[in-house]
Amino acid sequence: MVLLFCQPATLLLYLNRNIINVGEFGIALPVLAAYMGLSLLVSAFLWLNQSLFVRFHFFAFLLLMVWIALRVIVDLGDLEHLKAISVATTGGMLLFYLTGSFFSIAYRDLLKAKNATIVIKLTVLLFLGLVILMFSSLLSRLRSDIFYITGVDGAYQRPGNFLSISFIIFSSLVILLFAKDQRLFKKSLRFLFWLSIYSGTALLALISTQLFGSNSATAVITGVYIVTVIVLFLMGNKRLRSAHSRGLLALPMSKRTIRGALSYSGIGIVILLSSVCALIQITNFDITTIRLLGFGSGSNRSLSSRVEILLETGIAQMGYAPLLGNMNVAYLTTGNAGRTLHSFFPFVLANLGLVGLLVIITLFTMVFRQLYRSARRESVPEGSLTMSLIILYFILILTFLLIFSNLTVGVSWSVMWFTVGFFSQPFVFKKRRLHCETNTAYFS
Repeated sequence: MVLLFCQPATLLLYLNRNIINVGEFGIALPVLAAYMGLSLLVSAFLWLNQSLFVRFHFFAFLLLMVWIALRVIVDLGDLEHLKAISVATTGGMLLFYLTGSFFSIAYRDLLKAKNATIVIKLTVLLFLGLVILMFSSLLSRLRSDIFYITGVDGAYQRPGNFLSISFIIFSSLVILLFAKDQRLFKKSLRFLFWLSIYSGTALLALISTQLFGSNSATAVITGVYIVTVIVLFLMGNKRLRSAHSRGLLALPMSKRTIRGALSYSGIGIVILLSSVCALIQITNFDITTIRLLGFGSGSNRSLSSRVEILLETGIAQMGYAPLLGNMNVAYLTTGNAGRTLHSFFPFVLANLGLVGLLVIITLFTMVFRQLYRSARRESVPEGSLTMSLIILYFILILTFLLIFSNLTVGVSWSVMWFTVGFFSQPFVFKKRRLHCETNTAYFS
């Protein structure tokens, strides 16, 4: 049980330290090393007693990394850039994929452990404490003219990504808490208490994203919060459980689920908007001073500039080397390496070509197929509705991130690769007596 707490706790602590020290790099590396060490220790212990299975989409991810490495070496000849895009702590795709993969092992163990509820509650409360600490630390650096802290110097993406990852971990643990303790749905006060903890933490996290100016993190946290509220209310829906027990529920694409999701999304939006409006009213805060609204200019230059680059240079960049791509395409087509496309699939096509795009599509197709089949398998009366809804939660979050990534980010977005590693669970440990079976249950 101690390891089950320490593994996610060290990861959350590492991410939090880097958010607080916005504008600095390489913070709390020993804490990250501790997380990796704990993860390897847990994996080694499991491997001694069980068989290790590696899912096929892991090899698709490795193929993507090999193709990226080849393109960087051929097009740029820059090993530092290769390090930055693969294993560095800001945008290292391989690092964050493995970080998410290790966390998926801890998450599965928390799900399976009989007495893990207390560990989940402690981790949730730990994150609340870390967010309060982060918020107070950032607030002490607030400028007097606008809602923005000093010392950011344009380095808002790293803390924004780290806070997004932290919130995805936190939200997934909240989902797990309600999944393991069904009594929370039967006792209104307990339900409201934990929902208030979750909503209050989300509100503090949202305010913090604007303190260091990360619009991307604001959007991610908002989207993840709404999806989490949707799935929480679906878990407590008695009609849904009745339909499942009678074999009338075909998750994840059930009409009942879709109708419920649409109605519950309204609840999530209302809770969030009401909280924000109440806070503005109580504090008499001038909301126009946040970065999302251009610090009072009335326009969001961050978003408009990215759209402008896509519209003005997108066709030229994507058409420069359509088959193999070119990692230096922004400079070669515009004369400015900084005018790279901030849109996931267009970026992949321009920089990695059709070959890279095919690998990416194959990877995500395999991941979504695995999740979809797992959710369908639990739809039968003998299956677990709660398990199916957790997998549905993964599908919804990953779909949201994939759609959002095409508005603002390139291929090395750490939030995406952590989430893919976490939700796809590329490494699975099973009892050795099952080594001849073809059971592919998601949490087996």
